[in-house]
Amino acid sequence: HVSRRRASRPLRARSRRTCCDETPMQAKLDGTLVVRAKQWLQSLQRRVKPEARTTDVQQQGTNVPNAMPTPTVLVFGATGRLGNAVVRALEADGKHVRAAVRSRKEEDEGFGAHVDVLEGIDLAHDAWKTREEELFQGIQHVVWAAGPRRGPGEATSEAIDYQAVETCASLARKAFPEAQEKLQTLLPLESEEDLKQWERLDDVIMGGSSASGWTWSLATRDEERKQGGSAMWSGTLITQGGGFCGTRTRTLAAQAEECDGIALRVRGDGKRFKVNVKTQANADRSESTYQAAFDTVEGAWTDVRLPWESFVPVRKSRVDASLPPLDPSYIHSIGLVMSKFEFNGMLSGNEAGKFSLELSGGIQTYIAPKPQFVIVSSAGVERNAVVTEEERKNEMPIVQLNPGGILNWKYKGEMAVRGSGLAYTIMRPTGLNEDEEEPCMLEARQGDRIMGKISREEVAEVVVAALRSPEAVNKTFELRRGESGESKGKRMSSLDMFGMFSSLVRDFDRPSRGLYPLPMATDPPPPPTPERVQEILNDPRVQARMEADRPAPREVVNQ
Repeated sequence: HVSRRRASRPLRARSRRTCCDETPMQAKLDGTLVVRAKQWLQSLQRRVKPEARTTDVQQQGTNVPNAMPTPTVLVFGATGRLGNAVVRALEADGKHVRAAVRSRKEEDEGFGAHVDVLEGIDLAHDAWKTREEELFQGIQHVVWAAGPRRGPGEATSEAIDYQAVETCASLARKAFPEAQEKLQTLLPLESEEDLKQWERLDDVIMGGSSASGWTWSLATRDEERKQGGSAMWSGTLITQGGGFCGTRTRTLAAQAEECDGIALRVRGDGKRFKVNVKTQANADRSESTYQAAFDTVEGAWTDVRLPWESFVPVRKSRVDASLPPLDPSYIHSIGLVMSKFEFNGMLSGNEAGKFSLELSGGIQTYIAPKPQFVIVSSAGVERNAVVTEEERKNEMPIVQLNPGGILNWKYKGEMAVRGSGLAYTIMRPTGLNEDEEEPCMLEARQGDRIMGKISREEVAEVVVAALRSPEAVNKTFELRRGESGESKGKRMSSLDMFGMFSSLVRDFDRPSRGLYPLPMATDPPPPPTPERVQEILNDPRVQARMEADRPAPREVVNQ
């Protein structure tokens, strides 16, 4: 379970009012200069060598305003094919990686300047536990892509997939702070003076007769006095005519790219409201904005979280596909809307009459907990834990064979991570195959019911996306390439990743989606006899599957 305690602190870019001697053009120019200066600084930082930059630990100890430590990721199994792909994907995403390896391999020399290789970490022996400080100093995330190995220095599945995972999760729990949400003030609403930066935007501009306004009141109930007071936006909605009430701020020029979305504490009347956000992309477009809707409970205080990905680009309440997804690096203005319409002419359910929305704490942004521990497990581990011996005969080859009890040990490793108290993501790729040349949409399912194929590079892309996604926290899922014809030739966007993670349910909420709770972990059953192994391999269904999984020969072109 991830604690949601609040830790409020000021937003690093303060809201700015437009003074009486400042024209709208000046305000717009100021905002543009802020964005261009930030982009220049970012490009300069990318050109600076890592050793010349302040380390994460040093940054965390400074009092320099706006100092944000670069997320540092610890990767186990970096010399394997999957781990190597993960390291490269993380580096391409701008992450500073620490690769914990037993010894360097030739392919590791291709790692970039942002990869620190820590050698001598042999997960099959206890000595690596004594290097806890070297491993975890400055680390914010762990990615586990390690696996058992054969040959010289053999490491069993029990040693790597279970015992080493359990140890690593325990060490990470000691090294990491408790995962909790952080709130930052974007726009204060603490006095009548703060309300002066809001202006009306009702449907009278379109010939309607709706009206709204702001009022400020001190708390009267004992349980609310600690909040100091609240601002109320209220009015009367007339559905004939324009059919909306609105209010918006003057220019803010705020930067919130390190935040995950808008946070509100509201007490409403059971109606549905919208938040408007204007960014650099549509600051000059009339009636163009990004909108996200939320419901209220009559008479009750509720906490609202609106991820940036949930904001829809609209113009006159119609989706505007010409705009890119919302970019919070420059927020031009914020607004609230009460309307009879949702999107594209669909009714919102709001009826004509009076409405009210009380806000406590102002308009805030939030930084939600991200996965602290991402483990790449395997499809089949859950079904292996629940099938009977008779059912096992009809399962996919890996479940029938379960070599070395690998599925049991991987599942026990999963359970160790779930019980660690860390914010985690557990992904179970289906059959790993050679690099796919053609991009493809990916599918995530739960309950361990699917089979399929996926490349290591695609798994690595999902790992990177999960590390920055609150929607991936405390979830377990299987992964495969989409099998429909429409999935081929398309690449997953950040919005696609958000939608995929959001569609999944947290592990402790599985029964709410018709899924059984996760089964208990058990030790491996007796291995199949050599005769039974040969029988499984000779099964026509297994032969067909092995043939389908065999990579096609690549065409050699003479140059």
